[in-house]
Amino acid sequence: MLVLILTHESRLRDSLIETLQLEKDILNSTDAMKVYRKRSWICIYSAVWFDAQSIDRTLEIFAPDLLILPFFGFSVSSQHEVGDIVVPHTFLHYNPLIQKKSFTSEEHNTLLGDAL
Repeated sequence: MLVLILTHESRLRDSLIETLQLEKDILNSTDAMKVYRKRSWICIYSAVWFDAQSIDRTLEIFAPDLLILPFFGFSVSSQHEVGDIVVPHTFLHYNPLIQKKSFTSEEHNTLLGDAL
């Protein structure tokens, strides 16, 4: 199975090169994009993010079975404890009554019952 990883993060590129022991593919690299590969792993690095057209072209050239677009995450709260699970993009139904109400730390968990 051919796995293609596209990234614009140099830290991710360096980590992938080290972890997967990738080697630079001089034939497929350009000034704008550097290609690293080993067996069924291909990592393509560009200093700027890939637009839809360049992703389509890359998919045509390499025809991967799996495309991975990794990104660094960030903390949404500084009040995390070990073992906490933070679900990104959790949306709550709009309720105008909660705009005026102040919630205690015990009450805020009751809102999650209405999360989409």
